[in-house]
Amino acid sequence: MIRIHITSASSATAVVAAIEETGERYEVIRSDRPGVGPSLDDGVVHLSGTAAILLWLGDRFPERRLVPLVGDPDRPRVFTWVTWLANTVQTAVARLDPTSGPPVGDTTAQQHGEHHD
Repeated sequence: MIRIHITSASSATAVVAAIEETGERYEVIRSDRPGVGPSLDDGVVHLSGTAAILLWLGDRFPERRLVPLVGDPDRPRVFTWVTWLANTVQTAVARLDPTSGPPVGDTTAQQHGEHHD
């Protein structure tokens, strides 16, 4: 199971959306520690930061086509857009609505039709 750690000041919307696309089971855990952005733990890998998590998910689940494969000429553009999303869009969303973010708890990807708080 994938675990996502977030704070009220971080927006993990893009991370959760990408995990939803994988179809994997995940859990969202809120933390009160200030300054901690989203982090991911799947029992083997631990990553911090929206951009790192999004790129890792793309490589971990290539069959879901979240990012172009290594060697694809379009892949470098993904780095530009993912870092822009993480550094600009996500930051703005978190500032506008610090309560935004995914539900907390054990969640099955939306395509399975189940959500649990």
